[in-house]
Amino acid sequence: MDKSAAAFLERLATSAPAADQAPTPKAAPASSAVRGQPFPSQVARAHLKHIGGYLDRATQERVVLLKTRLKLDNSELLKRAIDSLWADEEARRVFSDG
Repeated sequence: MDKSAAAFLERLATSAPAADQAPTPKAAPASSAVRGQPFPSQVARAHLKHIGGYLDRATQERVVLLKTRLKLDNSELLKRAIDSLWADEEARRVFSDG
């Protein structure tokens, strides 16, 4: 074995933790919740409700195109769609014969 390979194996043996010794995990930085302060986004959304969904590929593409064309984010686009649907349903209810 050449000298560089022997030196590599020597460094490997001395730097590797023993098999019975677990590596020490690095401490994660304290999050805002740990510090007792909410994240800014949590404050802004405190009174809001998250609604999610699973969309097929065609619907995903429509969402992306509409967001781009209308310069809206997901929440704004969803609100606009619901407002439009609500108005249609209200008009149907008001003008129905039954």
